[in-house]
Amino acid sequence: MSRSYDFDRFPDPQRRAEIERLHRQASVLLDRELGLLRGLGLAPEHRFLEVGCGPGFLTGAVANLLPRGRAVGLDLSAELLAVARGVVAPARPNLAFHEGSAYELPFPDQSFDFVYSRLVFQHLDRPEVALAEARRVVAPGGRVCVLDIDDGWLSLHPPSPAFEDLNARAIEAKRALGGDRLVGRKLAWLMGESGFSHVEQRVELVSSLELGPEVFLQLTTCFKARLVEPEDAAALIGQICSDLAASERRVGLAAVFVTVGMV
Repeated sequence: MSRSYDFDRFPDPQRRAEIERLHRQASVLLDRELGLLRGLGLAPEHRFLEVGCGPGFLTGAVANLLPRGRAVGLDLSAELLAVARGVVAPARPNLAFHEGSAYELPFPDQSFDFVYSRLVFQHLDRPEVALAEARRVVAPGGRVCVLDIDDGWLSLHPPSPAFEDLNARAIEAKRALGGDRLVGRKLAWLMGESGFSHVEQRVELVSSLELGPEVFLQLTTCFKARLVEPEDAAALIGQICSDLAASERRVGLAAVFVTVGMV
């Protein structure tokens, strides 16, 4: 991982808020995401791995789709895994969680049929290594799916200069920490370079019309506020809220890139 995300170093109040944010992020479009995975070939008998599972909310939901298979979540954070094991894993015998790095997966070759990583590659300074490891643990005929954002496609219309300013600052701050908030556009190329036999990519648009302006703003600005000086972040978010209140018809769009490599 780069220095752009390390949950175990968050101060205690921020940790609680971050778990709540991760739960909201996993649940707000859960049905749409599960439908996406099924459409990409996830089958009831599959061995499924989520790399960077955090507190495991999505991994647990996927386990429910695998009555003849199993789901495994992997994360670096012992604290997030404790939440996953204590809250998500009980009553799901086909679900397990492991501590480890995307750069060195603690699993034998060809252990899984479907490897998934959502909103993780924006934090990686060596994405090609993570892809090579994901490819290693997928059985022949299996798939690796990476879902991530590209803030170059993020917009409000009519425009909000404060929203654009926060977005630009977050992109630069992330880059300085080794992450990449423009990673979405690069995923297909990275998979091709990593030797996948066939690569497919699609863009899913998420709109404030679908989520509501408040939820859209939470999902697109909360994490960025941690990348910017606190006083600047507070002023920018305050102005963005004022801009949204001033125009009920203002529409926000975010792009989520879904990239699949076949083995």
